[in-house]
Amino acid sequence: MKKLMALIVFSLVSVSIANAQYSNRTYARNDQYNSRYASKARGGAAAEINMLQKQARERIADGIVSGRITANESKNLLSLAEKIEWKENQYMRNGRLTNREINELKKDIHHLNNLITRNLKDHQTSPVDHNARRRF
Repeated sequence: MKKLMALIVFSLVSVSIANAQYSNRTYARNDQYNSRYASKARGGAAAEINMLQKQARERIADGIVSGRITANESKNLLSLAEKIEWKENQYMRNGRLTNREINELKKDIHHLNNLITRNLKDHQTSPVDHNARRRF
């Protein structure tokens, strides 16, 4: 009887661990929804700002991997993204964002997205192979 109970407990633990490990495999960009609903769906303006920052960083990363953003361009874009994140952290010291701070951060992120688009379309490429590794 003890062996049977131990076998049942072991199998339940194994199934729950496997379920926890493999159940949430959604790597697609499902968070690209209309930003008008982001503040209501994700709990506030800070979540919307974070979502916009994440999308901007993903665009930069995609440009680097595809070779359409050069090393100098990526350095400048990531530096600007870090400055925006630093500014957000400074604004969040009191625990919330005011409307003025939200609008300023959105304006900065919009400017960053415009720079990303400009750098993606400027036809300067970085040499990459099919495995997205740099060639020397």
